[in-house]
Amino acid sequence: MCKSKRLPSHVRKLNICIAGKEVFLIKSFPKTTMEDVAKQAGISKGCLYNYYKNTHDILYDLVAYYKYNIIEKINSMIDMHGKFYTSDMIMNNIINMLFEEKEIRKIYIIFLIEIHNNEKLETLYRKIKNNCVIAREIVALIESMALSIELLNMINCKNKCNIYSYSSTRASQAVL
Repeated sequence: MCKSKRLPSHVRKLNICIAGKEVFLIKSFPKTTMEDVAKQAGISKGCLYNYYKNTHDILYDLVAYYKYNIIEKINSMIDMHGKFYTSDMIMNNIINMLFEEKEIRKIYIIFLIEIHNNEKLETLYRKIKNNCVIAREIVALIESMALSIELLNMINCKNKCNIYSYSSTRASQAVL
């Protein structure tokens, strides 16, 4: 059994998902092992395997959790504003969430990449696309926005690195 303090199953699974997310973001999903997740969660590999068979199962629960939270946020916005809440307002809030919550965006991109490698993830993807709260067009927008934001971040980072490299080279040449 697990070495650490006995927690309720749902709490333990949430802790494992959080640990998995942290490792996925640091090492990248394909390079993450179950041992990495167990170490990050502070549990034994045996304990981890009581909850998850592989990293794809952890990613599945993580995306399902984020999906649930996004839908809950949208539903609460609709409840607050009633019939005056337009689809444009929903779209703006989703776009704001994507800009503000980098971790969710990065996990979703990992998910989009991995759906081609895992049938269970592909099933979750179909469920998300067919969800009555989020129309297919909104899901397509979320995907393109998430990918565009990450691409822009990569380009900006590369440009900053090149500028730094260029200015460092120029500075060292000036010293010589």
